[in-house]
Amino acid sequence: KPKDEEAGSDKTELAGTFTLDNGVLTFRDLTFEVSGAKVHLNGTYALNKETFDLHGKLHLQAKLSQTMTGVKSFVMKAVDPFFRKNGETVVPIKITGNRDHPSFGLDL
Repeated sequence: KPKDEEAGSDKTELAGTFTLDNGVLTFRDLTFEVSGAKVHLNGTYALNKETFDLHGKLHLQAKLSQTMTGVKSFVMKAVDPFFRKNGETVVPIKITGNRDHPSFGLDL
């Protein structure tokens, strides 16, 4: 639902393990779900610098082309098959940057 500003705002089932060593939280198997998507992450959060370095996978019920509108949606139809596995779209993702300016992107 690319035009629905409320889509994805309902966090559910947050789980995972972490260790804290020298001011760095290390996350293992951090998972959470929102409507239509599941996120699985591993990585770190430095408390003193407030910086993220998380990597994992985004599992979507929708095809990539269904997450966009217009020309982008049409172009993404060509790559949909490369990301679909067992009836879901799996995309490698990363979350980096700092608490005030996180960066979300593909982890290629």
